Amino acid sequence: MRIFITGANGFIGGAVAGALIDGGHHVRGLVRDNAKAIAVAARGIEPVIGTLDDAALLQQARDSGVVRYIGRGLTRWSNVHIADVAALYALALVKAPAASFIFVENGEQALGEVAQAIAARLDLSPAQSWPAEAAIEARGRERATFSLGSNSRVRGTAAAALGWVPRHRSITDWIARELV
Repeated sequence: MRIFITGANGFIGGAVAGALIDGGHHVRGLVRDNAKAIAVAARGIEPVIGTLDDAALLQQARDSGVVRYIGRGLTRWSNVHIADVAALYALALVKAPAASFIFVENGEQALGEVAQAIAARLDLSPAQSWPAEAAIEARGRERATFSLGSNSRVRGTAAAALGWVPRHRSITDWIARELV
């Protein structure tokens, strides 16, 4: 089985990844930088460089005064508020059958729209398109192409079947109200 885990270089994530590899699975693991990528690759984990919140992009926007999206900004990502994820975990522990696999999402948004919302919230000039070649040069091919330049879409039908009802509906509304 192909499995993606977060925190692949951490204590728990690394232990889980090792057990999965020992069980014959192919593991891809999220790490924050090249040094950690090299370390997990040595243990048989296929590294994926990035973060769950990609704070580096937010910091880059603050530092440069420019929020960017790759290409036309049409790539779409499923999204969900962290409080709604926590509520689903609590519900799944009580209601989901053993060995359940549950995607969680509460809609999707084009990254260009997310970038525009971030620019507005940070009181910066409007978000700008970043040509793919420039993004690859600045962020590396994998991050620019796979992390920020491709669609990432799921459907949370199993979550809805448990009775999960998210409270937060729009990532751009959340950015407008709460992003710091």
